[in-house]
Amino acid sequence: MRASLDQSVSREARSNNRARTRLPLVRAWSESESLDNSIERVSQESGGFVLIVLLTAIIPLVAMAAAATITLGGRSERILSEVHQERALLSAESGIDEAIYAAKTGMLVDGYPIIRDLGQSQRFEVAPTYLMTDGLDNDSDGDLDSADPDEDVFQIVVTGRYRNIERRIVAYLGPAAVLPAPQGALSLASLPTNIVIDATATLIGNDTKLDDTAGTTTEDVHGIAISPPETTANLLALLDATEQSRVVGVGSSPSLVVAATAFDMTGLVTTLSTVATSSPTPGSYTGVSLGTGISYVNGNLSLMGASTGSGVLVVNGDLVLDGTSRFDGVLVVTGSLTLQTSARVYGAAFAAGPQIAIGGSAKIVFSKEGLLIADSVSREYSKLQGWQEIER
Repeated sequence: MRASLDQSVSREARSNNRARTRLPLVRAWSESESLDNSIERVSQESGGFVLIVLLTAIIPLVAMAAAATITLGGRSERILSEVHQERALLSAESGIDEAIYAAKTGMLVDGYPIIRDLGQSQRFEVAPTYLMTDGLDNDSDGDLDSADPDEDVFQIVVTGRYRNIERRIVAYLGPAAVLPAPQGALSLASLPTNIVIDATATLIGNDTKLDDTAGTTTEDVHGIAISPPETTANLLALLDATEQSRVVGVGSSPSLVVAATAFDMTGLVTTLSTVATSSPTPGSYTGVSLGTGISYVNGNLSLMGASTGSGVLVVNGDLVLDGTSRFDGVLVVTGSLTLQTSARVYGAAFAAGPQIAIGGSAKIVFSKEGLLIADSVSREYSKLQGWQEIER
């Protein structure tokens, strides 16, 4: 029995020893778990703080980026709009260039629009109005149309378009003289081989009206003008004493002068041929009327009988006027010029051929009135006098 009691005491002692051994381990584990929890809580608290800091820094940056994007987007839209506006304006400016070209080629007509598609969504429309015939006092000076020289212009309204954008320009094209100002009743581009002025024929540089009465003395020119580098001495050598007396105008007879500048016969013929209003077939005609305008003949021409015409007659060859033929305006002749019987020219003549022959009672008479007719049919409204934008 004693032995049983001792065994029981021994088992209890061992049990208590094991309990004492486990207690520190449990306590250590509990403390470790508490430390981990504390670290985790600290870590969580630190992570939340960092997140707040990051958000505080990032949000303004995001807002700034968004604002920059919006600003740049707005600027891009404005720049694109301005580009479209400029392309529409360039289209309108192209319309002015087109109007000037039309004027130089005789295609600028009052009331007839010019429409062009430039491609790439660009186009323009030109509306020309000749102010001297529109029945309005355009500059409010009390005079209108033919009574007001200031209205001798074309008003050009151009609408330029790019996509759905329009720009409008108004420009004014004034007259530009095509014909050179003559310094003699007869102007020579070069020294001819021969000049013949016989019978009672004359070259008259004194201004004379179309009704054969005296004009304005201040408008008087020489009888014959020759282009430099030729000299009046060389010209004089082609005239005998009788012929010299038949060349009258500024100064004493013979009234000769070297022109201030040479005129370009080739360029003049080319320019006039492109704006000619009629092109008679080369040949010989009797009693024909050329009408009023620019007549261009590419070859030799003979007008006989009572043939008439006014304006500008361009002959790319030889010209013969015979009988009672009369022309009021300007002759431009690349070949020989011959006037016979009682043929008359009132205005001026330009010649470049090897021979000038004036016989019978024929004559070339300088006439300011004749020149005005020539200028009225030949001048081109291509002189830009200014432009401005309207109604954007």
